[in-house]
Amino acid sequence: MDLFFDGLPMAAKKHVHFHAFMRQVHARLHSFRLAVKAGEVAEEADPLVALGEVIVDQAWLLCFDEFHVTDIADAMILGRLFEALFENGTVIVTTSNRPPRDLYKGGIQRQLFMPFIKLFEEKLDILDLGSGTDYRLRRIRDMKVYLTPAGSETDKILEEDFRRLITGAEPLPAGVAVDGRRVELELAAEGAALTGFPELCELPLGAGDYLTIASLYHTIILKGIPRLGPENRNEAKRFVTLIDALYEHKVNLICSAAAAPDELYTEGEGAFEFQRTASRLYEMQTEAYMSQPHVSG
Repeated sequence: MDLFFDGLPMAAKKHVHFHAFMRQVHARLHSFRLAVKAGEVAEEADPLVALGEVIVDQAWLLCFDEFHVTDIADAMILGRLFEALFENGTVIVTTSNRPPRDLYKGGIQRQLFMPFIKLFEEKLDILDLGSGTDYRLRRIRDMKVYLTPAGSETDKILEEDFRRLITGAEPLPAGVAVDGRRVELELAAEGAALTGFPELCELPLGAGDYLTIASLYHTIILKGIPRLGPENRNEAKRFVTLIDALYEHKVNLICSAAAAPDELYTEGEGAFEFQRTASRLYEMQTEAYMSQPHVSG
């Protein structure tokens, strides 16, 4: 995509990460609503048609990185917005980890999103660029995926590993929508996410949150798993649920921890059951596990 975009000899083009594009869309729609409220714009005006015209005035070629849909609000906006873009002659080139038929898979009121998928398939040529070589697996094989002890040095290594995995893409903060809430991740790009233990296990998250994250990202890089005790039983339960979700979806886990898996939680409610989680953490370090395809559905 970078090579394609950089080689185009024209100015009316825009290359943006899809997550960043949708943030801009929501910001502009908010400004439009304020203008309607102030009487500056007619109430019957369609904000998405107007926004489509503004976008086309700036660029008739749009290149999106990592097109994916997880938010019901985004799903409802996209159909009308892209219909307006196509009607105005916009050319769209995008990359995605999913074919159009799998976009927003399992989402709330997905049937309302199906016309957009049909539009996408009619207007765009869908190309599968999968090769016989899994370059992501090659890179992970060269990495130590369970680092101890956790600290500033291992954080640096994990951040370097993240950069290697996303191969030059621009990482951005990501918000994963689950049942009307958003789970914030520190950085994400190219199907990989970098975040910390507090963000995933110290907040009141549950299986639904973890399963959604696991379906979206083929690799999670998790910083700072601490030793856990009786005072951390809630965090320990969430961590168990997180690992179960990642394991179920065959997500690659690269992490730093205060101790080896079987030493992380030895006392407290559920410590005995935690042995199963420790066993999974050991298995997730093996090439046999990492060679399995990610379950994105």
